[in-house]
Amino acid sequence: AKNLEKSTALDIAGSAEIKNVLVRAGAKHGSSVTDSPTIAEKQKLNMTVAEKIMIFVIRIRRDITEDQRQTFLIVAALIATATYQSALSPPGGVYQANLEDNISNVSISSRTSAGTQRNAGTCVMSEGDFMTLSIMNSLSLLVSTVAICIVTPSGIVGGVLLTPLIWFAYCYLYSLKVIVPNRTTKGCTLNNLIK
Repeated sequence: AKNLEKSTALDIAGSAEIKNVLVRAGAKHGSSVTDSPTIAEKQKLNMTVAEKIMIFVIRIRRDITEDQRQTFLIVAALIATATYQSALSPPGGVYQANLEDNISNVSISSRTSAGTQRNAGTCVMSEGDFMTLSIMNSLSLLVSTVAICIVTPSGIVGGVLLTPLIWFAYCYLYSLKVIVPNRTTKGCTLNNLIK
């Protein structure tokens, strides 16, 4: 054992006789003895990832001021709203009618280049562009939703707001499923993941 000055009994012993007794008993100098972990270090080693996340969230909630909380909630809500809106009306829009319904209005070149069925309400974007947009938007929605959960006060208010927040995220994913381009539905894609 070491004292606060990191010295053992062998380091402190004054006489040669006491030092000999300590060496025969197995005593060591302070520099050769490793420090035993403190109670805090032992508890830190046994923590799971979920416990570390909870401590992080609790510290944020405790250390945030009301003005900061309100600002973060406004920003997170605006990000979530913009992300959700992009699922409802993606860049380029959606097809307004089925290709088969308006075959007489479609030029021959677009009919041959299409090669696939186009249903009303599906996204006009290409498969790659749609996947890029949906992945980036989903990450944005996830981060803003987590931020809203973190800065929302705990207790009854947090519990009441959690349910619509989960419905909001589900509606976003369902909206993506509805507008996914038809070409995308053939492979392992977002449409299959949502099912």
